[in-house]
Amino acid sequence: MREIIGLWRGGHSEQNIEEILDHSKTTIHDIITNYKNSQQITAEDWQQSLDEITKKISESLSIFVCSSTIKSALYYEGFFGQAGKRKPLVSEANRKKRLEWCYERRNWDTEPHEKYDVDCLIPTVKSENQGVMVWGCFTKDKLDPLVQVSSSITGDVYINLLENTFLPFYNSLDDDLEYIFQDDNAPVHRARTVKQWKEDNSDPSLL
Repeated sequence: MREIIGLWRGGHSEQNIEEILDHSKTTIHDIITNYKNSQQITAEDWQQSLDEITKKISESLSIFVCSSTIKSALYYEGFFGQAGKRKPLVSEANRKKRLEWCYERRNWDTEPHEKYDVDCLIPTVKSENQGVMVWGCFTKDKLDPLVQVSSSITGDVYINLLENTFLPFYNSLDDDLEYIFQDDNAPVHRARTVKQWKEDNSDPSLL
């Protein structure tokens, strides 16, 4: 069908097409007439590759046609190569069942109805317990007493903890051992004021 329309659009007469393709004159005439009325060609195989189309046309015309020429002609006619979408195989029977299922529920809406009726709710109560924020430090064999923190940890609060809690604990450790101060990468631990405090205290293990 494509070959017939292609030859016809290329200026060949119906008789000439009959001689080239060896199809009946009636078939050729009907296909061309249908194309004139609908301006459409029924696709025989949507999954043909460019190489397959080129080979088929070259064989039917008994001349060599470059694949780039075929590609340009297809683009001009509005045909573009696309990768097929992959999806789970669904049989024809299951397609009908799925469609019936959708039709049966096509009038469903998204209103919650009784979803929030008192009888359908499960009451929940927020705990009245309050948390306590503490700070402390330790080594493998010694613990510093925990200090309760009454406010959010800011750079100034953290420096105060280091000066008044950590340093006394650090100075009480065995001088014969080497210690390395470790904290995590919380933003307050890396604040500019905190870094400056560590530098001012000059102990390399604090940096």
